[in-house]
Amino acid sequence: MFTRSIRSLSVVLTIGSSLFAAVPGTLQQTGVVAVAGERFTGNGLFRFALVDPSSDEYLWTNDGSLVVDPTPPTAGVTLVVVNGVYSVPLGDASIMNMTAIPTFVFNENSDVVLRVWFDDLRGNGLHQLAPDLPIDAVPFALHARAAEQLHLSGSDVPHVFLDPIGQVGVGTTAPEGPFHVFEGSAGAVTAHSNSIAAFERSATGYLSILTPDDTERGILFGDPEDFVNGGIVYNSPSIPDGLNFRTGGNLTRMAITNAGNVGIGVTSPSDRLVVSGAIRSTAGGYIFPDASVQTKAAFGDGHSLDASDGSPTDALFVSSFGVVGIGTTAPLGNRLHAVGFGGTSIFSPLVPNSHTEIVESTSVFDGIGITNGAAVLGLQSRWANVPGSEVNFISFFNSTNQAIGAVDGNGAFGVTYRSGSGDFAEYLPKLNRTDSFQPGEVVGIVNGSVSRSLAGADCAMVVSTAPCVLGNSPQPSEAPDRVIVAMLGQVPVRIVGSVAAGDFVIADPARPGLAVAASPSEITPSKFRWIIGRAWESSSERDVKLINTAIGLPGAHVASMTAELESQRGLLDSQSAELVGQREEMESQRARLESLEARLAALEHSISGG
Repeated sequence: MFTRSIRSLSVVLTIGSSLFAAVPGTLQQTGVVAVAGERFTGNGLFRFALVDPSSDEYLWTNDGSLVVDPTPPTAGVTLVVVNGVYSVPLGDASIMNMTAIPTFVFNENSDVVLRVWFDDLRGNGLHQLAPDLPIDAVPFALHARAAEQLHLSGSDVPHVFLDPIGQVGVGTTAPEGPFHVFEGSAGAVTAHSNSIAAFERSATGYLSILTPDDTERGILFGDPEDFVNGGIVYNSPSIPDGLNFRTGGNLTRMAITNAGNVGIGVTSPSDRLVVSGAIRSTAGGYIFPDASVQTKAAFGDGHSLDASDGSPTDALFVSSFGVVGIGTTAPLGNRLHAVGFGGTSIFSPLVPNSHTEIVESTSVFDGIGITNGAAVLGLQSRWANVPGSEVNFISFFNSTNQAIGAVDGNGAFGVTYRSGSGDFAEYLPKLNRTDSFQPGEVVGIVNGSVSRSLAGADCAMVVSTAPCVLGNSPQPSEAPDRVIVAMLGQVPVRIVGSVAAGDFVIADPARPGLAVAASPSEITPSKFRWIIGRAWESSSERDVKLINTAIGLPGAHVASMTAELESQRGLLDSQSAELVGQREEMESQRARLESLEARLAALEHSISGG
C-alpha cells in the first residue's frame, strides 16, 4: 500500500514578478511517500501529470507522452527518496524524461492538480498516489526557493515548513524534531534529541487537551506488547475532576481527587493522604532532647511528638493527615507549618535572630579549593520539564491567608518574582538629613541625592509606595538617611489639577512634592527635564490626588514628544513663511502708495503753478 502525507502543494514562482504577469517554468515539489505504512528509502520511479480535475484531462505529462486518464505517462523519472522524502523540479527539461511545462497550463486553467504515480522498483509495481495535490500558486514569494514552505495567500512568510528529512516546523524553518511548533524563542534551550514533538514559546506556554464534560482526557503510554501500558488521565469516572497516574498495564497506582486528597495504591482516597501498603524509611528517625533517635513517640497523645521534658506543650506536632507543626498544634498546608516570633522592623530581616526559621550552613569548603562559599537552601521541583509558571517555589501570604507574592518557574531555566507591587526602586541618600518624605511625593535628584526642592536638581523622580524590587539597601544604622525612590515601573504620583490617561506627568518647581499633567501637544523643551512619566489613569479632580504613572520614560515617549515638537516647528515654519509673504505684500503696497503720493504732489504743484 502506498500513501502520501502531503495534502497540498505550494508553488513558488521562479519566473515573473506576479501571479498573472508570468507563468512558472518549473514547480518545485516535495512530498513524502510510504510503502505499507513505512517511509520508503531508496531509488523510486515517479510519473507526474498536471490534470484538469473537472475533466481528468492531462494538461502536461512529465515525458510529454500523449496519454489520457487513467493511463500514466509512458516514461518515469528516477528520484532518490530518503526517509520517505523526495523533491523534484517539475518541468526541468535537464532531467531525463522531464519536459518543460507549457505556459498555457496556468494561463488557461485556473484549477490544476498534480497526479503522481510511484514504483518502488522492488516488485510492487506502479501505483497512483492519492489524493491528487491541488496546486496553489502563491504570489509575492519570489525570494523563496523551497516548495516545502507552505504560505498563506499574499504572504512570503513560511508558516509550515517541511525539511528534506520529513521534519515539520510550524512557525520555524529549523524544526528540532519530527514536529516543532514555534511561537518565539524560549531561550538557550533545544529540544531533546529523542523528542517526537516540541512546543516552544517565548512566554508562558501550555498544552491544552480539550474534551466535552463527562469525558476523560490525558496522555497514554504504550509499547510493542501493550499499546496502552500507562498514562496520566484527568476526569476519569472513578475520580471526577481528579487525576489518575497509571502504570503496569494501565492500572491506577496513584490518584488525586478534586479536593486534593492523594491515594497511593488507593483509587478513591477519603483523606489527605491514603497509602495502601507499607511506608519504609531506610535511614534516620526523630531526634528528641535526650539525643536518642526514635521512630515513634514514647510520650504523647497518639498524633504528636512531645519532648520528654515535663512540658505539656507539643514541641513537634504531626496531625492525623501527616501535616507537621512546629510551635503549633493546628498546622496549615500539606506538609510543614512552623510558628514563632519574628522581627517587627523593616530592617529586622538583616538580623538573624529576628526570624521565625533560620537555615544555616556550616560548610566553609566545597571540595574544589573554594573556602568562602556555601550552599544554604535549595528548592527543587521534580517537574520533568523546565519548570514554568505552574511550578511555584515560594508563596507569601498575609495573616488572612491572602496571597501577596510568589516565586515561580518561568519555563526558561529561571524564576519569576510575582508581586502585587509595580515598580523597581532603590534607596538613595537624602540631601538634607532632616527632610522627611511621603510615598508618591515628587523629589529632585541632585547628584544622586534626594531633595524636596527642584532647585539645582538634575531631574525629578518619585518616592516609591510599594516597590516590587528594592535595591541599594543600607545598613540599619544608615536607614534614616535614605529615601526609597522609584526607578522603573508603575507608581502612584501626587498630582494637582485634572489629568487624562496618556498625559505626561511633569514635576512642578513651584509646588514641591507635586506634579502636574500635560498633554503631548503642551510639551516644550523646557519641560523635558522635569518629565517623570506618563499617566495611566484619568481624573477630573482639581485637588491633589494619587495617579498611577508609568515611570522610566521609554523611548516611545521621547519619540512621541519629538514628533509633536516637529509638528509644532512645521506649523511655525509655515506661519513664518506666510508672514514673510504678507510683509512683502505690505512693502509692495507701501511702494505703490509712495509713488501715488509723489504723483499727487507733482499734480498739486502743477495746478498751483498754473
